[in-house]
Amino acid sequence: MDNSTVRPGMTDLDAGLMNIFISFPKDRKSLTGDLVISTLSSVLRVLAPVIVRYGGKVSRVSETGITAIFPGDCESALRCAVEFSPQLRADFAVGIHYGSVSMGTVSWGDFSTFIAVSTDNGLARRISETASRLGARILLTDSAAAQIRGFSNRYSCRRLGIIKSAFHDGDIGIYDVYDGDPSERRYNKHRSRLFFEKGVELFLSENWMQARSYFIELLKFDRGDLLAKEYIFKCDRFIADPDTAPEHKYLASV
Repeated sequence: MDNSTVRPGMTDLDAGLMNIFISFPKDRKSLTGDLVISTLSSVLRVLAPVIVRYGGKVSRVSETGITAIFPGDCESALRCAVEFSPQLRADFAVGIHYGSVSMGTVSWGDFSTFIAVSTDNGLARRISETASRLGARILLTDSAAAQIRGFSNRYSCRRLGIIKSAFHDGDIGIYDVYDGDPSERRYNKHRSRLFFEKGVELFLSENWMQARSYFIELLKFDRGDLLAKEYIFKCDRFIADPDTAPEHKYLASV
């Protein structure tokens, strides 16, 4: 379905918005221009053909990563991310969101460049920046998931919880799509999915003691689940001081 509108020099449309966040060394002495440029070049050589094959368009390349737009189609963005994930050697994470974007070309004299303007695009970028802390390679918002028919049955995924954004009203649900994870990590997440999602459900309903027991049980067979450990910390905090729950129930503020 084409939801686009055209203005002079610009096109407004709904799209799947994907950002690939590249994590570079935090030590500034080792973070050279050559390292950033060579890493982004090697990543783009892998990404660009896959993005184009799925009908996307690279809209931005910067020192923090690469952004692509998939007009009217979140599933193409997700399938693209799942396909290129095993191929990348860089330390990366992907954020996918569904929203509105204005695309066009700005020019002056002989210079011209493609631009895409959207607060939703910024949300995809900020989500990707939180993914590694949440133990995920591919994060998807609930608005993106809602655009994909049979999403939870056709993709290996688990609901992680909620985040908040100053640019959007209400809570934003996020999913970890682990089809592109290494095989052992994918197996562990799949095995613990029901325990994890039940723990999240109990946590969001403020049943912290019972939620904590689910995450504790999960860690018995997957000690590497970073997010289960974070939820246990949150449960302990809320049990000790329930008044902090409304402020700290979110996994991130982006």
